Amino acid sequence: MILFLAEKVKFFSLTKETSIVLTSVFWITFLNYGIIYLVASFDYRDASNPYVGKLFSGLYPDLNALWFNDIGVLIVAIMISNMYWP
Repeated sequence: MILFLAEKVKFFSLTKETSIVLTSVFWITFLNYGIIYLVASFDYRDASNPYVGKLFSGLYPDLNALWFNDIGVLIVAIMISNMYWP
């Protein structure tokens, strides 16, 4: 989808188009594998706002050893696979 949109914008140079695609893929990957894993497992059920408590009702209230065994290993495995197969 990013490549399709980059072709439709009609950049003046192939270098600028490639740079935009590279930056877009980086940010999408960062959000997908960095921020979402961190936020999805966050437990904030004791929040004063009930909507926040329902939104963040994950398993881990803190970054402890169990979080690193579950989520941290997953993030490292994805980083290693992206290193060899970008």
